[in-house]
Amino acid sequence: MKVSLFLGAGASAMFGKPDAREFLQLLPQHLDGKTNEIYAHLLSKQRFREIEDILQWLDHMQYKGAEAAKLERQVESAIKSCYGWDCDHDAQLQKTYGPVFSRMMLQSDSCTVFTTNYDTAIEKYCEIARCVCVDGFDKGSDHIWDGNFDVQDSYCSIRLYKLHGSLDWKLHGEHGVVRESGLADGSNVGKDTMITHGYAIRDEYKKAFHEEVLRLAKKEFMKQDACVAIGCSFRQTAGEFFREFIRGDKTVVVISPTVVEDMNRLFNLECESTREDLGQLRISPKDGQWSVSGFDAKLKDGNAVELILKSFDMIRNCGGRHG
Repeated sequence: MKVSLFLGAGASAMFGKPDAREFLQLLPQHLDGKTNEIYAHLLSKQRFREIEDILQWLDHMQYKGAEAAKLERQVESAIKSCYGWDCDHDAQLQKTYGPVFSRMMLQSDSCTVFTTNYDTAIEKYCEIARCVCVDGFDKGSDHIWDGNFDVQDSYCSIRLYKLHGSLDWKLHGEHGVVRESGLADGSNVGKDTMITHGYAIRDEYKKAFHEEVLRLAKKEFMKQDACVAIGCSFRQTAGEFFREFIRGDKTVVVISPTVVEDMNRLFNLECESTREDLGQLRISPKDGQWSVSGFDAKLKDGNAVELILKSFDMIRNCGGRHG
């Protein structure tokens, strides 16, 4: 049985990372007076809810090119500042994900992670734990994207699909998308300091790359029998993935302080919830065509491992299907 993790912003909150709402509140502090004024004006009309909404708006901004480029650089700088890895959390990272990935390996013989986060928490864990992070880049010194997620040694590998890009992905003038520590520091790196994904990308190369990342991720995601989703808003990419997944008779366990509202939003209908044995909720629409288990909790250092391992127990007990 294949069991995966799907990590949203709430999964990184325990490592000091802001969720989308918190980032939007912090963003004006990272902008200068002029662009801050423009951003505030657009924010009042656009009501951005996700970081990707801002990046998409920047890509289609009607202001003069230099002004838009300046604002884009400042937003990217803010993203790096807020989501860059803090080594003070290394011990907590290993404490949390060590037992989680060990259980995943025992229960499903693989470790597959999907994430909409830009931070490098999983890559850092792999470095600390000395396991291989299989993330679509070649394993040579150049770290060029080749879309290869084959796992040679599944016992010490984590397959990682980053659906919205990453802080350490850059656009190279000759080789396309590269990862830091390889060609990303060379003179051919283009004006894009980081590769992020939006939903209406004008640059044809980045659009094709974005579509390829999503295609590969969704193909693998639909092979999973069950998934534990942590801190997801289920908007945009995550929503597209899970609507089909849940209706495909798969097992889903959601850990989120707003789990019922999340399901209401995901399917645009009113859901009902009942409390069950292990403290989890069972959430389903009134027609009862599907159901999702969930914990209405925010992931913290003190509860993270317990909640995730409970989720795996629930999946194991129902054999990968709701019954």
